[in-house]
Amino acid sequence: MGYSPAVTDGVEIELRGVCLRRGGVPVLDGVDLEIRSGETVALVGRSGTGKSSLLKVINGLLRPDSGSVRIHGKSVDEWNPYDLRRRLGYVLQEVALFPHLTIGQNVGIVPRLLNWDPTRIARRTDDLLDLVGLPPGTFAARTPAELSGGQRQRVGVARALAGDPPILLMDEPFGALDPITRGEIQGEFRRIQARLRKAVLLVTHDMGEALTLGTRVGVLAEGRLIACDAPDRIAAHSDPHVRALLQPLRDATAALGASR
Repeated sequence: MGYSPAVTDGVEIELRGVCLRRGGVPVLDGVDLEIRSGETVALVGRSGTGKSSLLKVINGLLRPDSGSVRIHGKSVDEWNPYDLRRRLGYVLQEVALFPHLTIGQNVGIVPRLLNWDPTRIARRTDDLLDLVGLPPGTFAARTPAELSGGQRQRVGVARALAGDPPILLMDEPFGALDPITRGEIQGEFRRIQARLRKAVLLVTHDMGEALTLGTRVGVLAEGRLIACDAPDRIAAHSDPHVRALLQPLRDATAALGASR
């Protein structure tokens, strides 16, 4: 159900006992998680279970009340925020491309901020547009308004990869797409990850997407990571929270079988 590229030994993200509260209410409750280079952890759960908050704790936008967050072996608190951002590519559901810039300029914006020379930026931009299936000769000079939603999402992935970060954080990156386009871009993501082998944490509310894209699938419920395992083991998990997330898939499979 998932895919399994080789995983290196390098731990890029490490959370130990992470707790976060808002108004005294636990948002994250003792979360332990490691993500290694080449691995995609798909984090799934109902709305309000702490998925997006976990991403913000990792990238330093939120500070946990207790516990530790380490990026490449170093506490987030010890990182210079600028250097930390260079290690993290971020892909959101709403891509938020700059409308006044061309597609090529949008992709190249992080390398420009890193003071890469123009030739290197142009080469990197072309390579990434090719990688996400948008030939630069056709798309680099276009504006975001000239692209479809799926094409804009591909540009968002290319932009997140532009500075070659070892870590990719993805917050509901394909949720706004229609089912056919979503399936296509999921396939592109799998191909890209098999080649680049980033440490990826992908947040989704869709268990089917999690099982398809994750080398491991983590399930959050009430701020707790109640399961994190290979897709086939998650699919057979007995925890009621996990089974509730799996039920729509089972119902769809049963309906399909009944219609044949």
